[in-house]
Amino acid sequence: MKAQTYYEQPVVLFRNVLLLEVLDDEGVSRQFSTVNGINNQLMNPLSMPTIKMSRKDSNHDGRLDVYDLQISFKQNPSKVRQIQVMGSFDYALSSKVKLQMVGMLDLVADTPNGASKVIADGSLVFKQKEPVLIDS
Repeated sequence: MKAQTYYEQPVVLFRNVLLLEVLDDEGVSRQFSTVNGINNQLMNPLSMPTIKMSRKDSNHDGRLDVYDLQISFKQNPSKVRQIQVMGSFDYALSSKVKLQMVGMLDLVADTPNGASKVIADGSLVFKQKEPVLIDS
């Protein structure tokens, strides 16, 4: 059997679902979600932040390459001790392998001295552990 590999740029679509948590210097955790049903159940709701999302297709192939997520909180930045951002996205392949899945991102930034700005950079990578047999 002859092994072959191929690369396919996935279609990655942000699902517009976020859960944000901010821990302050008094140990109080406040949350906000883009899902109203979750917000209605929160014990310590966070004031609605400003959320901006931009998308970029760097190589103009019709598939997004970069998402830029910016979140601005209405809280005194000197009192912020930790920020957690959770979100979900759709991930799909469609050429030789048909794959659709939902993935999750989770960012935790500790800010022991407070922070007026946190910049995080990362990649969403699907790591395949076993080869897939493809009928030709």
